[in-house]
Amino acid sequence: MQKQAYSLFARYYDEYMAHVEYDKWVDFILGSYTRRYKKSPDKILELACGTGNIASRLVRRGCKKVDATDISDAMLDIAKSKPFPANYQIADMLVPIIDKYDLIILLFDSLNYLINDIDISILLNNVRNSLSNKGLFIFDISTIRNCQENFDGFINIEDEERGFVIHESEFDNSKLMQTNHITFFVPEGDFFKRYDENHQQKIYRVEAIVELIKASALKLYGIYCLTDSEPKLITTTDYAFADKHYSRVFFVLGLDNA
Repeated sequence: MQKQAYSLFARYYDEYMAHVEYDKWVDFILGSYTRRYKKSPDKILELACGTGNIASRLVRRGCKKVDATDISDAMLDIAKSKPFPANYQIADMLVPIIDKYDLIILLFDSLNYLINDIDISILLNNVRNSLSNKGLFIFDISTIRNCQENFDGFINIEDEERGFVIHESEFDNSKLMQTNHITFFVPEGDFFKRYDENHQQKIYRVEAIVELIKASALKLYGIYCLTDSEPKLITTTDYAFADKHYSRVFFVLGLDNA
């Protein structure tokens, strides 16, 4: 995993994610669980929780036990400083999960940081072993459309008190790889010091994720996109349509015997 990729960027992460409607995401996550099981989840785990924007909202909503892990200690330091903290621990998302949970979540295209099928299969197996009998696993991916429209050839420059931030992105359509290069010029005394971080993501076709789920011991309950009004269930099995028409999709999984 790319632990160092979120060292300095952790300081700027919340500003970069300010456009996200976190409460709508939490509504979708908790609603998916309560609609299926007619109760609230007792124990929740968020993998790759970042700066805790979802985990802290789950705690604020009154969820009884919320654990959250991330590989970046810099991200977790920020998460721990916020109101309504979850139980934060440093951990790679591929490490076996010890406890049992009713709801496990992996959001903000964190799965795209797993750049080969084997790692995704390991993740699915770990989650399967840690879900309770009435458990759900919810994750999202960034799609090909999102990369082609919003990140291929993207460049953004931010000028603020903490220095300059240059964000450059490229999408290799032949390899389905997105590269984000972030350059920081941070004031130190009378000068600026340069820091560089590189982030790589594999942009999976929706069908490829579906096939990996089929090969696991988990059952796919639905694929969704979040619209302005309410979550939309993607009913077509023409997954290439989803690749082309949705920027982000959410997968809702559970145990095959649930």
